Amino acid sequence: MRENYRKTVIEGVDSAVIEKYFSGTVSEEISRIWGTRTDVTGLTGDWLLFADRETDEYIALGEIAESHILGVDSAEQFAEDIGWEYTTGDPYTTVIRLVGVYDIYKPADEFWNLMGYSGFPYDAFSRINFDKPNSNFYDEYESISNFIQHLRENSSTGDPSSALFGIKSQSRRRLCPPDESTSELAPYYWVNQSNNPEEIEEGFLQAPRTDFPNYDLAKLQEGDTVFNYQNGEIIAYSEVVSHPYIVTVDGEEKRRVDIEIHRFDSPLQFSDIFSYLWQEDVRLEKYYPINKAGINQQYLFNLSQEAGDYLLEQGQVEGSQASRLEGRLQLPHMDIGLPDNLYFHGGERARIRRQVNASLNAGKHIIFTGPPGTGKTKLAKHICEQVTESQGEIVDGYRFTTATAEWTTFDTIGGYVPNRSAEGDELVFQPRIFLDCFRKDGEIRNEWLVIDEINRSDIDKAFGQLFSVLSGDSVQLPYERDEPVEIASLDEETTHDRLRSIVTNQDIFPVTPSWRLLATMNTYDKTSLYELSYAFMRRFNFIHLGVPRLRRNGRVRTSLLDPNEDENYATVWLNADESLRGVLETTYEQVAVVWQKVNQHQTIGPSIVRDILGYLAATGPEVSEDPGPALTDAVVALVFPQLEGMAPQEQRSLVGSLTATEVQTETGTVDLTLEGEWLERKAEDFFDLPPRSDE
Repeated sequence: MRENYRKTVIEGVDSAVIEKYFSGTVSEEISRIWGTRTDVTGLTGDWLLFADRETDEYIALGEIAESHILGVDSAEQFAEDIGWEYTTGDPYTTVIRLVGVYDIYKPADEFWNLMGYSGFPYDAFSRINFDKPNSNFYDEYESISNFIQHLRENSSTGDPSSALFGIKSQSRRRLCPPDESTSELAPYYWVNQSNNPEEIEEGFLQAPRTDFPNYDLAKLQEGDTVFNYQNGEIIAYSEVVSHPYIVTVDGEEKRRVDIEIHRFDSPLQFSDIFSYLWQEDVRLEKYYPINKAGINQQYLFNLSQEAGDYLLEQGQVEGSQASRLEGRLQLPHMDIGLPDNLYFHGGERARIRRQVNASLNAGKHIIFTGPPGTGKTKLAKHICEQVTESQGEIVDGYRFTTATAEWTTFDTIGGYVPNRSAEGDELVFQPRIFLDCFRKDGEIRNEWLVIDEINRSDIDKAFGQLFSVLSGDSVQLPYERDEPVEIASLDEETTHDRLRSIVTNQDIFPVTPSWRLLATMNTYDKTSLYELSYAFMRRFNFIHLGVPRLRRNGRVRTSLLDPNEDENYATVWLNADESLRGVLETTYEQVAVVWQKVNQHQTIGPSIVRDILGYLAATGPEVSEDPGPALTDAVVALVFPQLEGMAPQEQRSLVGSLTATEVQTETGTVDLTLEGEWLERKAEDFFDLPPRSDE
């Protein structure tokens, strides 16, 4: 009977199994089913009280959705379908479907004394007579509905799936306001159950309801992980599956939480795990289960992230860091789309997308090349964001940085720094951005890395040992913490034992086949940038983002910026920011000519053109009448910085071209209205050019 109650009332039955026995379609995925051998059927809306005869308590309340009397053959088939067992050979011919099962606590003697009975008056399924002459029921409750409402309001749950079964005679559970925690929360917990083996068997933790920190079950939350220690070994880890509640055991109030226990195949011997758990960077200062002599003997303790991860690894728990790391040894298949707010002319979008996906799926790192303003950085970030979203179990996000000429391996890999937590001149190794991609604060990570303007750095000086890592080799760095610092390149052949040793060794930084480095490189003004060596370049696939031809058949291609075209740069920008429409309508022809004139001398991408339009829109309504002054300021602010390093005569020539008239375009001739004299003066100041009179 108890087993049947657990199976079909507490756990429930797949509704698809029982639909044919009931009328219509059952809307709930899980149905709560009960049965009897009587021919008394409850009516829809009636309520059932479930009694535990061993404890003399009512433990559950359920509302009847429908009930039916089956023939013997149908009843036997029904019982087989849902997994009922019998203590006799007679089937349960009356079957009842319940909606809403509430976990309650109602002492039987209290209830039946109120009703005018002594003990349990009924041995089977039957209706309760609330109108017995000597009953005091209506003195206590206004109505049966009021009684039902009282039971529901004092239930610990209105959720059938979390109803509890088997309230013990020595412990009475009751709902009460949550106690405040008296100790700190932790990533993991440890409970000493050497003196409480029944807790392991029955699936709960229990401690006196006091303010003593090591009895503080009030801080446990559903989903927390607790390690179960018993007599010199960790025998299991458990998941907390209920909020803390109060029980009375032999007259004493205790806190309790329910747990789901997962036993280790081989218990972890304390002697084997002690040395790791006692490491300074693993242990906690307060409420820790370990002391230098061994085990603390209280009940509940806190564990650090490192300690909990380590115990899961030692127990070879699926979902632990070693298991997650193993799942990242496969090369994931990528299908990356390009961002909607970047326009690629002609067939460039399909070509670039094909190159990106082919490179990633071939296991290659990528460098995006091209002039400034072509969307290299935006594309690199977009790829990382898409991969993180679609491959979240494998990729944990990405890091972004911009290279500088001053970079050394100290900036990329790390180096020795003063130990601020110690006195004297002690130095400790501090990882930097490259290593942080693989392990941060003790946790194994797989964060992709985006390096903007990578050729601003001296590659040999900045990357050093990373050359080998990018080729799939492991390297030992010239630094030590507890052990020598190592960057370990992993592949599908890496054994689980090797993975476990990596996870528990804070000085190993694992690089998996699913990790990528994406970089950008401006191809203009190569004289001011470091050259990339062939040895470095062959570790990457290069994808070029260019600029379309801005002149065709002797005419400037104003159609690229015309807001009334079907699809071009302007329409993409307007999709993101409709406020640009007015500026585009009145200035797109001049802006297109300026773009073409600049690109005759120094190539700039469409993102800089978009910034020019944003500048014009922010200037005000006067731009629509005379865009010349604002367009002059925008060129000085946004284009001049891109002209550094050009020969002075080239700079002069470019500036002079920005006041051209009668320029042939696709829409007719265009006169540029920029302020030529002001451009000349600002160019002389900006580029330190001699005045024309001195040339």
